[in-house]
Amino acid sequence: MQFETQDVFLTFAAVAAFLGMLIILFVSVIVINYRKNAKQHLESIRLIYETQEQERDRIAKDLHDDLGAILSIISIHSNLLTKKSDVNDMRSASSTITGFTDQAIRDLRLIVRNLVPKNIEENGWIAELVELNNAFTSKNGRLITITAKGPETRFRSEVEINLYRIVQELINNSLKHAQATAIDVMIEISEKMLTIDVNDNGRGIQSESGKKGHGSKNIQTRVAAYKGSLEFTNNENGGAHFIIRFELFNLV
Repeated sequence: MQFETQDVFLTFAAVAAFLGMLIILFVSVIVINYRKNAKQHLESIRLIYETQEQERDRIAKDLHDDLGAILSIISIHSNLLTKKSDVNDMRSASSTITGFTDQAIRDLRLIVRNLVPKNIEENGWIAELVELNNAFTSKNGRLITITAKGPETRFRSEVEINLYRIVQELINNSLKHAQATAIDVMIEISEKMLTIDVNDNGRGIQSESGKKGHGSKNIQTRVAAYKGSLEFTNNENGGAHFIIRFELFNLV
């Protein structure tokens, strides 16, 4: 009888120990997952703030380099206008001022459109990209084509704004840094994937450091936020080629 009692006690102790280990394991998994999710959440917040800061820097640079330069020219010609006495000289200076003023207005509208793509929720990010394309073409006279394939698919507003920003930044980089005169953007949505394919005829990517600059930290940050992939190479005939892929379940 005594041995039976000991056996029961040992069995009970073993079961209790096993259950205790399971509880400890279960709690450990919960804690690890919590820490992992918390770390991912903090990383997402960091990426958002980093992207916002980079966006502010880009806007400040656009204001300084484009609009600021034009306003300086307008100021110089306005001062010269007050010193001219010949009617023809005054007309020429006035015409110059008018031309640069019109350019400043176009630049300001483009900067505002870049800053606040207000029609995305209503029309969608692809339609808004077409409008941006028209604005770029009007300003630069360069050939930009945007083509979409696959079913019309809408995402959350925050996702569509980031997709819009990715393509916008690629176009900006090709025009400003690579001096491209033609850009071809292909957006393809399949059953499981979203692919953004961009080709330009610019100077291409010159080096590893050039890849980082041309790829843009902004773009890489936005792509990483939705677990996408970014590839970029030089075309054989010149220019750069960018391919960005997202799995659709990461965008919904």
